[in-house]
Amino acid sequence: MNRILRIAAIVATTSLCAFAAEEKQATCPRQGSGGQAVTQGGGKSAVRARMSQDVALYGRDGIREIERLYRAYASKAENADEALKLLIEKYPKANRTGCAVMYAAQHSRGEERIKWLNRAIEQHSDCVYGDGAQVGAYARWFLAREHMRKGDKAAAEKLYAEIRAKYPDAVTHKGQRFADFMPKPNAD
Repeated sequence: MNRILRIAAIVATTSLCAFAAEEKQATCPRQGSGGQAVTQGGGKSAVRARMSQDVALYGRDGIREIERLYRAYASKAENADEALKLLIEKYPKANRTGCAVMYAAQHSRGEERIKWLNRAIEQHSDCVYGDGAQVGAYARWFLAREHMRKGDKAAAEKLYAEIRAKYPDAVTHKGQRFADFMPKPNAD
């Protein structure tokens, strides 16, 4: 089982690096010994734990299909919308599904964005990108920004408080801690 987990971690990291190189949008995580991703804030263990869950739940063939669908969606291929729909329907608990839902939120606007962010929070908060960034923290941060934009400071502060409580060491894709740039509690 450990060998399968190591292979899944290497495949996921390699796929993330290949995707990052193709899209020039994300950075490839540094490689540690054994080809495993090195992340900040304890993210390495979170990534491994989520990969382990997915391998146990969906098996190797399922993981390959999940990765194929995720890449189709993330690359905005012709069948991107169908790929996202299949991820959500066939693999609702997969880590990559949560990442794809968050990606959908980031590329949406208005009420559509809020719908995707709420879905990410409610159903995918435990998902982790290969670089250690957590979907739960990211979704709350984006939703808090939406509330601030609309002038609902109380709703935004509630989400910031959740990030502080549930994700105190959460990092962005660039490795920056959310706590370092979030507004201070009760700050005007």
